[in-house]
Amino acid sequence: MEAVRVTRLNEVQYSDSEYRLQQLIAEGFKADEQPTEETEPVEEKPKKTKAKKAEAVEQPAEETEQAGE
Repeated sequence: MEAVRVTRLNEVQYSDSEYRLQQLIAEGFKADEQPTEETEPVEEKPKKTKAKKAEAVEQPAEETEQAGE
């Protein structure tokens, strides 16, 4: 028997025997669906640039220079 993945909330177990699978299901686990085809990779979102943060840091420094004049 092929290993079957079963989950309960955030707990994951694997079973390679029908007997153990039935035990886990009796304990409240649910058998995960076996994908027949490979899933497509999830596209990554473009990362945010940190230029805005750098500008925000520079602004208070400029204000302190103006206040000293």
